[in-house]
Amino acid sequence: MDPLDVLQRRATRAFRVALAAAVPLACGGANQSGTAHLEDLTTRVAISEFVGGDAERCVFSAPGLELCTWLIEEGDDAWPALAETSVAGGDLNLLCELPLDGSPRADGSCHAHARSAQAAGPASLPPVGAAGSLENRREAEKRLGEALTILEISRLIGDAPETCRTGQEVQTCEWSAAEGSAGYALLAALVDDAGSGPAVRLRCVVPLDGAARATDSCGAAWADSDPLASKP
Repeated sequence: MDPLDVLQRRATRAFRVALAAAVPLACGGANQSGTAHLEDLTTRVAISEFVGGDAERCVFSAPGLELCTWLIEEGDDAWPALAETSVAGGDLNLLCELPLDGSPRADGSCHAHARSAQAAGPASLPPVGAAGSLENRREAEKRLGEALTILEISRLIGDAPETCRTGQEVQTCEWSAAEGSAGYALLAALVDDAGSGPAVRLRCVVPLDGAARATDSCGAAWADSDPLASKP
């Protein structure tokens, strides 16, 4: 074979190898982090296509915006791209706030949360009634006090509200957490009644215009009681 032909073949092979290595990077391949994957998905349609199904539920969160939750089961194709290093395993909630008109969402408006306490890591609070429960309650009250909008409360719990009912200039939203879920210990620490239950519910009244809620506008209770019954 002519030496020139050998050189040409070697050069062609080297180019093909380099091109094959570059394509996954250009297309968002495995070398990108989960955050990079998620930040490339800017609309509800794009997120649903990536996850493989539509959101479990969506609620109005602020003027022109909705808050949606997708369930990502461990083993789904999307799971490795969304799980953070702090998540040991288990299913995830993908929580995103999106424009109602289908336009691209704001940066940082999506986040994946562990669904179970075991997968949530050290951020979970110990069960109510455990040693130091008063400190747990104070910490939970502080964290809830800093969550002033539907989005902030949902990020604290790791899920969107189950329901929201619209009233005059406000909406009343409810979150619930079953025992064993990532948000259960935190919500249980907020309940006034001593004891425990299979589920705890948080109810908050928030302004429809997206403004910060009043400091006394949330209440937690075991699932068979009304968390705001004693509030005016």
